[in-house]
Amino acid sequence: MKLLLIIICLGFLSGCNAVIGIPTDLDTQPWRTLYLISFFSLLFLPVLSIATLVFSIWQSPEFKLKLEKYLYKSLLVFGGLWLLTELSLPSNTNIRVDLFFIIPALLIQLVAVFIAILMANKIGNDNKPISN
Repeated sequence: MKLLLIIICLGFLSGCNAVIGIPTDLDTQPWRTLYLISFFSLLFLPVLSIATLVFSIWQSPEFKLKLEKYLYKSLLVFGGLWLLTELSLPSNTNIRVDLFFIIPALLIQLVAVFIAILMANKIGNDNKPISN
């Protein structure tokens, strides 16, 4: 976990708006594909998280507890993909439009994690014996 934190901090220190590879011809920029894949993954991850939350309503409590752990990890994946997107941002991309999609996706992902935490806490409270 410490290594992941160090890598993220080094990424931020290098400048989140820095282009990783600067080719002579910007139309054949190799990082554009990486940017598009990570951008669309960022948009798909909250949709997948909400769909699994809705699916978990009819599942067992063990499934809900496992889902909470996976959603924690998906939040880390979201952060890594966002960092990768920012580092491989093509110079002609409008950053405001990019953030117009990414920030709501992050908020939806945070809401999904929060709902999973509430579901797991409810399961934990239901299994505790009542003492007199």
